[in-house]
Amino acid sequence: MYTDIKVGYSCNNQCVHCVIEPIKNSLRQDQLGLDSDTSTVKQFIDEAIENGSTGIVLTGGEITIRSDFSELVNYAQERDLNVTVQTNARILRDKEKIDFLKDGQKIQFVVAVHGSEKHIHDLITRIPNSFSQTMAAIDNLLEHQNIRIVAKVVISKINIENLLDTMKMLSQKKINDVVLAFPHAEDFPLDVFESVVPRYNELAPYLEKALTFVEKKNINITLETIPYCVLNDRPEFWKYSQDIHYCGDQNLESAFIRSTGDSELKKWNVLRPNIKSKGAICSACLLEKICEGPWKEYIDYFGESELIAIDNPDAINYF
Repeated sequence: MYTDIKVGYSCNNQCVHCVIEPIKNSLRQDQLGLDSDTSTVKQFIDEAIENGSTGIVLTGGEITIRSDFSELVNYAQERDLNVTVQTNARILRDKEKIDFLKDGQKIQFVVAVHGSEKHIHDLITRIPNSFSQTMAAIDNLLEHQNIRIVAKVVISKINIENLLDTMKMLSQKKINDVVLAFPHAEDFPLDVFESVVPRYNELAPYLEKALTFVEKKNINITLETIPYCVLNDRPEFWKYSQDIHYCGDQNLESAFIRSTGDSELKKWNVLRPNIKSKGAICSACLLEKICEGPWKEYIDYFGESELIAIDNPDAINYF
């Protein structure tokens, strides 16, 4: 059981696909702070323990830019929690920033990597030199045997043609765990949505090439919020979908989220159905019960025409 703790919304990147900008605007309008203070985050951690969580994900915004970053990580680990830090890692290019990690202290860093080249990654983050800084941070993290690194790539129109090269670059760096996530463009202005979010039929051929490569390299891959029918012709790749864990009787009952600005703990299995959607054809799909469907805004904007009802009677055997 785990709890996702959003410590705040301040960030040193300005990613084009970031879903938190409307939240930040709302907090400002309500004259609320963008970030929880140290004592409040510690309360969130204690609350996670009280709810039975054995692990937490510390995220933001960008948690590593906080002056209490090491204090919060140590506080959680002293309470025997498994800790994951979701980060762009730029600050961690300074080795002193991770010196606080003790020998034998296991921790996972999920690091945002949005391309294999500076001009692609920096175009997405909208911060010059962010690629080189993140790469330097990854090199620092790789020096620690007890740190597990997961690279998270948010797919967009800007980087879909670069997915295969990104997988090759990560493989060369000996990063063996990768998440490929479809952008959550809720409340995006129309012009931003159109410039960021690819169509599924655009994505499919590039995704297939990337997945073919990672299979050969034995990289652990997770597909986040990509419906199975996007890979209708490649059912051998369905097993990588995160939906396997989020649907049915599995992990969602055990997942919570706590965010700055929220008054209470939320359960993922209550929250996610409100931000996902399915088309009419989905009811005829043999994988309907283990597929969450697309982000709601994808259906609202593009419609249902790309969705396919998978009718292969052997479909479930691919998992």
